[in-house]
Amino acid sequence: MAGTIFPRHSGSILDNSKSDAKAYTYKSGRRLLRAGLIVLDVSLVGALAVYVTGNLIHSLLLVGLMLLLLGTLQARDAAMVGSRDKPT
Repeated sequence: MAGTIFPRHSGSILDNSKSDAKAYTYKSGRRLLRAGLIVLDVSLVGALAVYVTGNLIHSLLLVGLMLLLLGTLQARDAAMVGSRDKPT
């Protein structure tokens, strides 16, 4: 009856733990490699985003300056036309 309560193992407990340790080491190594690759990908995306964002901000500043210059020239022209239409 003791044999049915405590089933016999097919191999030694130490043999099973060694294979489990190998599997754990292999899985943890793959997990560490995967985490490293994710960190590398995120850092590359961040570096590219800074480069692209810098160019985008520069372009938007140039467009804003051009619109400001255009608005100033149009206001000056409108003021000149208004002063010519006034009777003296």
